[in-house]
Amino acid sequence: MVKIWIPVLLVLATAACASTSDTQHGWTGAGTVPFDRAKDKCEAEAAPVKEKVARQEAMELCMAKYGWLRK
Repeated sequence: MVKIWIPVLLVLATAACASTSDTQHGWTGAGTVPFDRAKDKCEAEAAPVKEKVARQEAMELCMAKYGWLRK
């Protein structure tokens, strides 16, 4: 019975690693909104801000609304 569970656990562990998205690099949290959706919304909201630092701040504030924070 144990021999059956070892491959299953190995597959589950590998799947967990594979599900970590590189698109979340630098962000942490378990937001109520999935990361990619929050990122898309916030990029659109921050896009009109011309100054780079202000645009980054707008992005971070927006992402925080969805439960995502910069590391």
